[in-house]
Amino acid sequence: MSEWIVLLHNHPYCTQFIHDLLDLIEERMLVVIAPDCERIGSVELYTELDRMYRRVCDQTDEYCQKACQKKFPTKERVLVDALLSDQVLGVVRRTNPPLKPVTGETLRSKTPGELGDLW
Repeated sequence: MSEWIVLLHNHPYCTQFIHDLLDLIEERMLVVIAPDCERIGSVELYTELDRMYRRVCDQTDEYCQKACQKKFPTKERVLVDALLSDQVLGVVRRTNPPLKPVTGETLRSKTPGELGDLW
């Protein structure tokens, strides 16, 4: 996923609107729910999207019209030690080619109890 986001960021016609949208998705929505990290809440997400929409509608702002090329490096992947359900474990085991084990420092996801407390 990160590679695609970097490709879109680095596209020559990428606008500031697209940069902001990609950052919102990658940094605030596609995150591991961990004790020290939460996804953006729906109210805050609405506020951010509304702010971006207002800039899009502003006829004097080239926010979504003018290319704003920036060079974005590929971000380092975060390894996650997560508890997987039996269904997900079955899918992982059937992946072709098989997933390779990785090593390194990991971020631990919330426990099932902590995740249940979110709802």
